Amino acid sequence: EVGVLLTDLINHKLQLPFANSIKLSSARRNKFIMQEVIKNCGIASIPQCSSNNLENIIHWINNICNYPVVVKPISSSDAEGVKFCIS
Repeated sequence: EVGVLLTDLINHKLQLPFANSIKLSSARRNKFIMQEVIKNCGIASIPQCSSNNLENIIHWINNICNYPVVVKPISSSDAEGVKFCIS
């Protein structure tokens, strides 16, 4: 999946037919942005939080979401780095 952004850029620069919109390129790699695009289109989406601050994440879990939660890297591929947390 690391080639997605480069492929989008090449398609855009060469103006190839059937290319994906360059405006949504980051949404094809960044899981947080991907869910925001879905939510903004009115499609059911998951509650989410993105932060590099553990206190913010714990506050979000305890006050907004509750356990269990799924933690994953923003730009991983497939299930790489995915963790299921019950506490």
